[in-house]
Amino acid sequence: MGKSAYMDDKSLVIEESGVPYYYQLKQYIIKKIKSGKWKPGQKIMPEIKICDKLEISRTVVRQAIKELINEGYLVRNKT
Repeated sequence: MGKSAYMDDKSLVIEESGVPYYYQLKQYIIKKIKSGKWKPGQKIMPEIKICDKLEISRTVVRQAIKELINEGYLVRNKT
């Protein structure tokens, strides 16, 4: 379905905030979904691209995605 959802804010993960990176990423994704900027069925960027773009570890990205799936914000489709 169409284009992948894009991470458009390079400063979405702030090192000095004291808030865990995974939580910052999770809140960013929830904000995009709730605002309607990311549509149902739209794919997000691959984990590795999120890691590269935000300069964070894959473990951080996986934790955020896992929690978003558990909370019903994302679904994992195996293709």
